Amino acid sequence: MSSEHLTEIQLQKLVDPQGATSPEQNSGMMSGLAHLRECSACAALVEGYRNAGRKIDSVKSLAIVVDRSKCPPEEVWLELVAGIVQEKEAMDLLRHCSECQACAQLLKEAEDGLEEEVVEAESASPEWQLKMAQRMAAQVAVSREQQRRKLTLWVPLGASAAAAAVVAIVLFSLPKPPDVEQTLAVAYSDERTLPLRIAGAQHAKLKQRREANQRSLFDTNAQMVKAQNAVSTLCKRDPEGAECLLTQAELNLLDWRYQPALTNLNKIKPELRDSEKYLLVHAIAVFEQAELSGSDPDLLGHAVSDLTKILQSNPHDAVALFNRALIYEKLNWMENAAADWLAFLSIEKDPGWREEAQQHLDLIQQKKNRASRA
Repeated sequence: MSSEHLTEIQLQKLVDPQGATSPEQNSGMMSGLAHLRECSACAALVEGYRNAGRKIDSVKSLAIVVDRSKCPPEEVWLELVAGIVQEKEAMDLLRHCSECQACAQLLKEAEDGLEEEVVEAESASPEWQLKMAQRMAAQVAVSREQQRRKLTLWVPLGASAAAAAVVAIVLFSLPKPPDVEQTLAVAYSDERTLPLRIAGAQHAKLKQRREANQRSLFDTNAQMVKAQNAVSTLCKRDPEGAECLLTQAELNLLDWRYQPALTNLNKIKPELRDSEKYLLVHAIAVFEQAELSGSDPDLLGHAVSDLTKILQSNPHDAVALFNRALIYEKLNWMENAAADWLAFLSIEKDPGWREEAQQHLDLIQQKKNRASRA
Protein backbone atom coordinates (compact mmCIF):
# COMPACT_ATOMS: atom_id res chain seq x y z
CA MET A 1 0.00 0.00 0.00
CA SER A 2 1.35 3.43 -0.95
CA SER A 3 2.39 5.74 1.88
CA GLU A 4 0.86 8.70 0.00
CA HIS A 5 -2.39 10.19 1.27
CA LEU A 6 -5.66 9.79 -0.60
CA THR A 7 -6.70 12.63 -2.89
CA GLU A 8 -9.74 14.78 -2.15
CA ILE A 9 -11.70 13.00 -4.90
CA GLN A 10 -10.84 9.59 -3.42
CA LEU A 11 -11.88 10.78 0.04
CA GLN A 12 -15.21 12.08 -1.27
CA LYS A 13 -15.94 8.75 -2.96
CA LEU A 14 -15.31 6.91 0.30
CA VAL A 15 -17.60 9.31 2.17
CA ASP A 16 -20.38 8.94 -0.43
CA PRO A 17 -19.93 5.63 -2.31
CA GLN A 18 -23.22 5.93 -4.27
CA GLY A 19 -22.79 5.15 -7.94
CA ALA A 20 -19.74 2.92 -7.53
CA THR A 21 -21.12 0.11 -9.65
CA SER A 22 -18.42 -0.61 -12.24
CA PRO A 23 -15.61 -3.08 -11.48
CA GLU A 24 -13.08 -0.25 -11.69
CA GLN A 25 -15.03 1.86 -9.21
CA ASN A 26 -15.49 -1.04 -6.83
CA SER A 27 -11.78 -1.82 -7.07
CA GLY A 28 -10.98 1.80 -6.25
CA MET A 29 -13.30 1.63 -3.23
CA MET A 30 -11.62 -1.53 -1.94
CA SER A 31 -8.17 0.00 -2.43
CA GLY A 32 -9.24 3.15 -0.61
CA LEU A 33 -10.69 1.18 2.30
CA ALA A 34 -7.46 -0.80 2.55
CA HIS A 35 -5.52 2.47 2.68
CA LEU A 36 -7.72 3.73 5.54
CA ARG A 37 -6.79 0.70 7.62
CA GLU A 38 -3.13 1.71 7.37
CA CYS A 39 -3.35 5.52 7.36
CA SER A 40 -4.80 7.13 10.49
CA ALA A 41 -4.66 10.62 8.92
CA CYS A 42 -6.90 9.72 5.96
CA ALA A 43 -9.18 7.66 8.22
CA ALA A 44 -9.65 10.69 10.47
CA LEU A 45 -10.50 12.87 7.46
CA VAL A 46 -13.12 10.41 6.17
CA GLU A 47 -14.70 10.09 9.60
CA GLY A 48 -14.72 13.85 9.96
CA TYR A 49 -16.51 14.32 6.64
CA ARG A 50 -19.06 11.68 7.62
CA ASN A 51 -19.64 13.51 10.90
CA ALA A 52 -20.07 16.72 8.91
CA GLY A 53 -22.81 15.10 6.84
CA ARG A 54 -24.59 13.93 9.97
CA LYS A 55 -24.32 17.44 11.40
CA ILE A 56 -26.06 18.85 8.33
CA ASP A 57 -28.94 16.38 8.67
CA SER A 58 -29.40 17.16 12.36
CA VAL A 59 -29.15 20.95 12.13
CA LYS A 60 -31.48 21.34 9.14
CA SER A 61 -34.49 20.40 11.25
CA LEU A 62 -33.73 22.63 14.24
CA ALA A 63 -36.05 25.47 15.15
CA ILE A 64 -33.50 27.80 16.75
CA VAL A 65 -34.51 30.78 18.87
CA VAL A 66 -31.87 33.00 20.45
CA ASP A 67 -31.78 36.26 22.36
CA ARG A 68 -31.05 38.93 19.72
CA SER A 69 -29.38 41.08 22.36
CA LYS A 70 -26.43 38.67 22.22
CA CYS A 71 -25.95 39.03 18.47
CA PRO A 72 -22.78 40.75 17.23
CA PRO A 73 -22.93 44.07 15.31
CA GLU A 74 -24.13 43.69 11.74
CA GLU A 75 -20.90 45.05 10.24
CA VAL A 76 -18.90 42.13 11.68
CA TRP A 77 -20.40 39.77 9.08
CA LEU A 78 -18.86 41.89 6.32
CA GLU A 79 -15.50 41.55 8.07
CA LEU A 80 -15.92 37.77 8.27
CA VAL A 81 -16.73 37.55 4.56
CA ALA A 82 -13.72 39.75 3.75
CA GLY A 83 -11.44 37.43 5.72
CA ILE A 84 -10.03 40.12 8.04
CA VAL A 85 -11.06 38.72 11.43
CA GLN A 86 -8.76 36.77 13.72
CA GLU A 87 -9.16 33.02 14.15
CA LYS A 88 -10.81 33.01 17.58
CA GLU A 89 -13.33 35.67 16.60
CA ALA A 90 -14.11 33.89 13.34
CA MET A 91 -14.78 30.63 15.16
CA ASP A 92 -17.03 32.43 17.68
CA LEU A 93 -18.98 34.04 14.84
CA LEU A 94 -19.46 30.72 13.07
CA ARG A 95 -20.71 29.13 16.27
CA HIS A 96 -23.18 31.96 16.79
CA CYS A 97 -24.35 31.75 13.18
CA SER A 98 -24.99 28.03 13.61
CA GLU A 99 -27.54 28.84 16.33
CA CYS A 100 -29.05 32.08 15.04
CA GLN A 101 -31.14 32.16 11.87
CA ALA A 102 -31.25 35.97 11.94
CA CYS A 103 -27.46 36.24 11.85
CA ALA A 104 -27.28 33.48 9.24
CA GLN A 105 -29.43 35.77 7.09
CA LEU A 106 -27.10 38.72 7.76
CA LEU A 107 -24.12 36.59 6.80
CA LYS A 108 -25.87 35.67 3.57
CA GLU A 109 -26.58 39.33 2.86
CA ALA A 110 -22.95 40.23 3.55
CA GLU A 111 -21.90 37.68 0.97
CA ASP A 112 -24.43 39.04 -1.50
CA GLY A 113 -22.58 42.33 -1.25
CA LEU A 114 -19.63 40.63 -2.95
CA GLU A 115 -21.38 38.01 -5.08
CA GLU A 116 -24.92 38.34 -6.46
CA GLU A 117 -25.41 34.96 -8.10
CA VAL A 118 -26.60 32.64 -5.31
CA VAL A 119 -28.66 29.77 -6.71
CA GLU A 120 -31.30 28.75 -4.17
CA ALA A 121 -31.78 25.27 -5.60
CA GLU A 122 -28.11 24.49 -5.20
CA SER A 123 -27.89 25.99 -1.73
CA ALA A 124 -30.70 23.68 -0.56
CA SER A 125 -28.68 20.52 -1.20
CA PRO A 126 -26.60 18.88 1.54
CA GLU A 127 -23.76 18.44 -0.94
CA TRP A 128 -23.60 22.18 -1.56
CA GLN A 129 -23.87 22.92 2.17
CA LEU A 130 -20.85 20.70 2.85
CA LYS A 131 -18.88 22.41 0.08
CA MET A 132 -19.76 25.83 1.45
CA ALA A 133 -18.85 24.75 4.98
CA GLN A 134 -15.45 23.66 3.75
CA ARG A 135 -14.91 27.15 2.29
CA MET A 136 -16.00 28.76 5.55
CA ALA A 137 -13.49 26.62 7.43
CA ALA A 138 -10.85 27.64 4.91
CA GLN A 139 -11.65 31.29 5.63
CA VAL A 140 -10.83 30.71 9.30
CA ALA A 141 -7.56 29.09 8.31
CA VAL A 142 -6.72 32.14 6.23
CA SER A 143 -7.20 34.41 9.23
CA ARG A 144 -4.82 32.18 11.19
CA GLU A 145 -2.12 32.82 8.60
CA GLN A 146 -3.03 36.55 8.66
CA GLN A 147 -3.48 36.65 4.92
CA ARG A 148 -5.49 39.52 3.45
CA ARG A 149 -6.85 37.71 0.42
CA LYS A 150 -10.65 37.88 0.25
CA LEU A 151 -12.53 34.60 0.10
CA THR A 152 -16.04 34.17 -1.24
CA LEU A 153 -18.50 32.57 1.20
CA TRP A 154 -21.67 31.22 -0.41
CA VAL A 155 -24.16 31.29 2.46
CA PRO A 156 -27.74 30.01 2.08
CA LEU A 157 -30.78 31.31 3.97
CA GLY A 158 -31.97 30.26 7.41
CA ALA A 159 -31.18 26.82 8.75
CA SER A 160 -29.01 25.97 5.73
CA ALA A 161 -26.53 28.67 6.70
CA ALA A 162 -26.72 27.58 10.32
CA ALA A 163 -26.00 24.00 9.28
CA ALA A 164 -23.06 25.06 7.18
CA ALA A 165 -21.63 27.13 10.03
CA VAL A 166 -21.77 24.12 12.35
CA VAL A 167 -20.04 21.95 9.77
CA ALA A 168 -17.37 24.60 9.18
CA ILE A 169 -16.43 24.30 12.85
CA VAL A 170 -16.24 20.51 12.50
CA LEU A 171 -14.14 20.69 9.33
CA PHE A 172 -11.70 23.22 10.73
CA SER A 173 -10.87 20.85 13.59
CA LEU A 174 -10.04 17.99 11.22
CA PRO A 175 -6.40 17.01 10.67
CA LYS A 176 -5.11 18.75 7.54
CA PRO A 177 -2.77 17.23 4.97
CA PRO A 178 0.78 18.40 5.62
CA ASP A 179 1.77 21.71 4.06
CA VAL A 180 4.47 20.98 1.48
CA GLU A 181 6.60 24.03 2.27
CA GLN A 182 6.44 23.29 5.98
CA THR A 183 7.34 19.64 5.39
CA LEU A 184 10.35 20.65 3.29
CA ALA A 185 11.43 23.11 5.98
CA VAL A 186 11.24 20.42 8.67
CA ALA A 187 13.27 18.03 6.50
CA TYR A 188 15.88 20.75 5.98
CA SER A 189 16.23 21.44 9.70
CA ASP A 190 16.16 17.76 10.65
CA GLU A 191 19.38 17.09 8.75
CA ARG A 192 20.82 20.36 7.51
CA THR A 193 23.63 19.74 5.05
CA LEU A 194 23.09 22.96 3.08
CA PRO A 195 24.79 26.15 4.32
CA LEU A 196 22.22 28.34 2.55
CA ARG A 197 18.75 28.78 4.00
CA ILE A 198 15.37 27.80 2.58
CA ALA A 199 12.19 29.68 3.37
CA GLY A 200 10.43 28.86 6.63
CA ALA A 201 13.11 26.58 8.11
CA GLN A 202 14.12 26.77 11.74
CA HIS A 203 17.79 27.04 12.58
CA ALA A 204 19.80 23.84 12.78
CA LYS A 205 23.51 23.14 13.02
CA LEU A 206 25.20 22.43 9.71
CA LYS A 207 26.14 18.78 9.27
CA GLN A 208 28.80 17.28 7.05
CA ARG A 209 27.29 16.34 3.71
CA ARG A 210 27.75 12.73 2.69
CA GLU A 211 27.70 11.52 -0.89
CA ALA A 212 24.44 9.79 -1.78
CA ASN A 213 26.15 6.55 -2.80
CA GLN A 214 27.91 6.40 0.58
CA ARG A 215 24.70 6.41 2.58
CA SER A 216 23.62 3.29 4.41
CA LEU A 217 20.29 1.83 3.34
CA PHE A 218 19.35 1.94 7.02
CA ASP A 219 20.25 5.63 7.30
CA THR A 220 17.04 7.02 5.83
CA ASN A 221 15.92 10.46 6.97
CA ALA A 222 12.29 10.02 8.03
CA GLN A 223 11.52 13.71 7.51
CA MET A 224 12.91 13.53 3.99
CA VAL A 225 10.59 10.60 3.23
CA LYS A 226 7.64 12.66 4.49
CA ALA A 227 8.73 15.53 2.27
CA GLN A 228 8.95 13.21 -0.75
CA ASN A 229 5.43 11.94 -0.09
CA ALA A 230 4.07 15.47 0.35
CA VAL A 231 5.64 16.64 -2.91
CA SER A 232 4.35 13.56 -4.77
CA THR A 233 0.83 14.21 -3.51
CA LEU A 234 0.96 17.87 -4.53
CA CYS A 235 2.27 17.03 -8.00
CA LYS A 236 -0.61 14.68 -8.74
CA ARG A 237 -2.80 17.73 -9.31
CA ASP A 238 -0.58 19.35 -11.94
CA PRO A 239 2.70 17.52 -12.64
CA GLU A 240 3.92 20.23 -15.02
CA GLY A 241 2.73 23.21 -12.99
CA ALA A 242 5.15 25.75 -11.55
CA GLU A 243 4.28 24.85 -7.94
CA CYS A 244 5.06 21.18 -8.52
CA LEU A 245 8.29 21.88 -10.39
CA LEU A 246 9.51 24.33 -7.73
CA THR A 247 8.83 21.96 -4.83
CA GLN A 248 10.48 19.07 -6.70
CA ALA A 249 13.54 21.26 -7.28
CA GLU A 250 13.64 22.30 -3.63
CA LEU A 251 13.39 18.68 -2.51
CA ASN A 252 16.28 17.68 -4.76
CA LEU A 253 18.39 20.54 -3.43
CA LEU A 254 18.02 19.32 0.15
CA ASP A 255 20.15 16.37 -0.96
CA TRP A 256 22.50 18.43 -3.19
CA ARG A 257 20.97 17.10 -6.40
CA TYR A 258 21.29 20.31 -8.34
CA GLN A 259 21.10 18.74 -11.82
CA PRO A 260 17.52 17.40 -11.55
CA ALA A 261 16.63 20.60 -9.69
CA LEU A 262 17.81 22.74 -12.59
CA THR A 263 15.94 20.46 -14.99
CA ASN A 264 12.75 21.13 -13.02
CA LEU A 265 13.39 24.87 -12.96
CA ASN A 266 14.08 25.03 -16.70
CA LYS A 267 10.60 23.59 -17.36
CA ILE A 268 8.92 26.55 -15.69
CA LYS A 269 7.55 29.13 -18.09
CA PRO A 270 9.86 32.16 -18.54
CA GLU A 271 7.14 34.59 -17.48
CA LEU A 272 6.98 32.86 -14.07
CA ARG A 273 10.70 33.03 -13.35
CA ASP A 274 10.68 36.44 -11.69
CA SER A 275 8.90 35.28 -8.55
CA GLU A 276 10.82 35.44 -5.28
CA LYS A 277 10.27 31.71 -4.79
CA TYR A 278 11.78 30.84 -8.16
CA LEU A 279 14.74 33.19 -7.67
CA LEU A 280 15.52 31.74 -4.23
CA VAL A 281 15.38 28.11 -5.38
CA HIS A 282 17.38 28.89 -8.53
CA ALA A 283 20.05 30.68 -6.48
CA ILE A 284 20.42 27.61 -4.25
CA ALA A 285 20.65 25.31 -7.28
CA VAL A 286 23.35 27.42 -8.93
CA PHE A 287 25.21 27.66 -5.61
CA GLU A 288 25.29 23.87 -5.30
CA GLN A 289 26.47 23.59 -8.91
CA ALA A 290 29.25 26.07 -8.16
CA GLU A 291 30.32 24.26 -4.99
CA LEU A 292 30.51 20.91 -6.73
CA SER A 293 32.43 22.51 -9.59
CA GLY A 294 35.21 23.98 -7.45
CA SER A 295 33.51 27.23 -6.34
CA ASP A 296 33.02 28.52 -9.87
CA PRO A 297 32.88 32.35 -9.49
CA ASP A 298 30.64 32.82 -12.53
CA LEU A 299 28.02 30.47 -11.12
CA LEU A 300 28.26 32.13 -7.71
CA GLY A 301 27.76 35.45 -9.46
CA HIS A 302 24.53 34.15 -11.00
CA ALA A 303 23.32 33.15 -7.53
CA VAL A 304 24.14 36.63 -6.21
CA SER A 305 22.16 38.13 -9.10
CA ASP A 306 19.08 36.04 -8.23
CA LEU A 307 19.21 37.03 -4.57
CA THR A 308 19.79 40.69 -5.41
CA LYS A 309 16.59 40.71 -7.47
CA ILE A 310 14.70 39.45 -4.41
CA LEU A 311 16.24 42.13 -2.20
CA GLN A 312 15.47 44.89 -4.69
CA SER A 313 11.76 44.20 -4.23
CA ASN A 314 12.00 43.18 -0.57
CA PRO A 315 15.10 44.61 1.19
CA HIS A 316 14.11 42.95 4.46
CA ASP A 317 14.04 39.38 3.17
CA ALA A 318 16.14 37.68 5.85
CA VAL A 319 16.64 34.44 3.90
CA ALA A 320 17.94 36.26 0.82
CA LEU A 321 20.25 38.43 2.93
CA PHE A 322 21.68 35.42 4.75
CA ASN A 323 22.28 33.50 1.53
CA ARG A 324 23.82 36.44 -0.33
CA ALA A 325 26.17 37.17 2.58
CA LEU A 326 27.41 33.57 2.51
CA ILE A 327 28.00 33.67 -1.22
CA TYR A 328 29.79 37.01 -0.96
CA GLU A 329 32.16 35.29 1.47
CA LYS A 330 32.71 32.49 -1.05
CA LEU A 331 33.64 35.15 -3.59
CA ASN A 332 35.89 36.82 -1.02
CA TRP A 333 33.88 40.03 -1.25
CA MET A 334 34.18 40.64 2.47
CA GLU A 335 32.93 44.22 2.60
CA ASN A 336 29.73 43.21 0.81
CA ALA A 337 29.36 40.17 3.06
CA ALA A 338 29.81 42.26 6.22
CA ALA A 339 27.19 44.75 5.04
CA ASP A 340 24.69 41.95 4.44
CA TRP A 341 25.39 40.31 7.79
CA LEU A 342 24.79 43.62 9.55
CA ALA A 343 21.54 44.14 7.63
CA PHE A 344 20.52 40.59 8.46
CA LEU A 345 21.19 41.01 12.19
CA SER A 346 19.07 44.15 12.23
CA ILE A 347 15.94 42.21 11.21
CA GLU A 348 16.42 38.55 12.20
CA LYS A 349 14.82 37.52 15.51
CA ASP A 350 15.68 33.82 15.64
CA PRO A 351 18.60 33.39 18.10
CA GLY A 352 20.06 30.43 16.21
CA TRP A 353 20.30 32.23 12.88
CA ARG A 354 21.54 35.38 14.64
CA GLU A 355 24.33 33.46 16.35
CA GLU A 356 25.46 31.88 13.09
CA ALA A 357 25.44 35.26 11.34
CA GLN A 358 27.40 36.88 14.16
CA GLN A 359 30.04 34.15 13.91
CA HIS A 360 30.50 34.94 10.23
CA LEU A 361 30.72 38.65 10.94
CA ASP A 362 33.29 38.07 13.69
CA LEU A 363 35.43 35.96 11.35
CA ILE A 364 35.36 38.70 8.71
CA GLN A 365 36.47 41.24 11.32
CA GLN A 366 39.29 38.96 12.45
CA LYS A 367 40.51 38.63 8.86
CA LYS A 368 40.44 42.41 8.47
CA ASN A 369 42.39 42.85 11.69
CA ARG A 370 45.07 40.37 10.61
CA ALA A 371 45.33 42.07 7.21
CA SER A 372 45.79 45.48 8.82
CA ARG A 373 48.64 44.16 11.02
CA ALA A 374 50.45 42.51 8.10
